[in-house]
Amino acid sequence: MKTKSNFLLLATAIGGILFSVIFWHERLALNQLIYSLFVLTITFLNGEVAKTNQFKIYALAHLFAAVMVVVNNSDLSLATYYVSFLLFVGFSHYQSIRSVWIAFMAVGLQIIAIPATAFRRLSDLQIGKFKVRPLLRPLKY
Repeated sequence: MKTKSNFLLLATAIGGILFSVIFWHERLALNQLIYSLFVLTITFLNGEVAKTNQFKIYALAHLFAAVMVVVNNSDLSLATYYVSFLLFVGFSHYQSIRSVWIAFMAVGLQIIAIPATAFRRLSDLQIGKFKVRPLLRPLKY
């Protein structure tokens, strides 16, 4: 169990670095396709996400939206990309959701809860005998 949370924490850190450093001051097109491929790969490697046919359809739809941003690069394709990304995240992590609006609300709640979850996972992180918890204690207050 500890390796899964460390894997997801490492994937989140690498994804943030990938998006922030490599694509800083770049136009939206190829970078969104690369980031979408990264997110899809990490989601497929995550053992906690069930790989149903519905999940694969949402993944392909999101990948198609990312390709359309590269090909067309219009405002409508960008909006479609972001909507498909939010729906992919909502439906992949909450497989019992049946409504698009509930998926949007689930992603919204997840975005709000990310800082607390990341802080908790970082405080539980242990690399060898080194614990990160004492370094985060001043941030607690």
